[in-house]
Amino acid sequence: MKPKPKLILLGGCVAVGKSTIAERYLADHALTLAINRDAVMSMMGQWLTHEDEARPYVYELVKVMIATHLRSGRDVLLPYLLLDAKEAEAFEAIAHENGAAFVELFLEVSGEDEAVQIALDRGVWGEGADPITAESIPIVRELYRRMEEALNARPKTVRVPAPRGEIDKTYNAFLHEIETNG
Repeated sequence: MKPKPKLILLGGCVAVGKSTIAERYLADHALTLAINRDAVMSMMGQWLTHEDEARPYVYELVKVMIATHLRSGRDVLLPYLLLDAKEAEAFEAIAHENGAAFVELFLEVSGEDEAVQIALDRGVWGEGADPITAESIPIVRELYRRMEEALNARPKTVRVPAPRGEIDKTYNAFLHEIETNG
């Protein structure tokens, strides 16, 4: 009997390593689909000058992609900066509607100050986006606060420690939680 497909929602602050973990997972799990919202956004023409219009549309595209892949009986990994708990609720509903398990994990750092430093060290928001500079710090702090608020509304989210520079340790903890909770 084929195992039940999984939708793995992988949250975390800006530049914490969500995409890096996703890449490692894909290398080990054939035909799993990792959906990077920023990558989908960057495929839209002139998205930077139409970002407010593009974001909700990309969210809808991501939901369709998730449902389609889960219906095929395959896993989906969604590295995601969760700023609204209702989005996680929608992803969870999609998983259940398509006969999939839902695993919600969060790569956790030691706090807001570390999240800011991680973002500054990376230096860019994402592919094709503006650089992260000292002027960006209030934005990073606001994103962190919104992310924590969304997490507090999702008490079943499993927090996975993500110590800086320890990607192997983080990846192994991530795998353990998927096996335990999926």
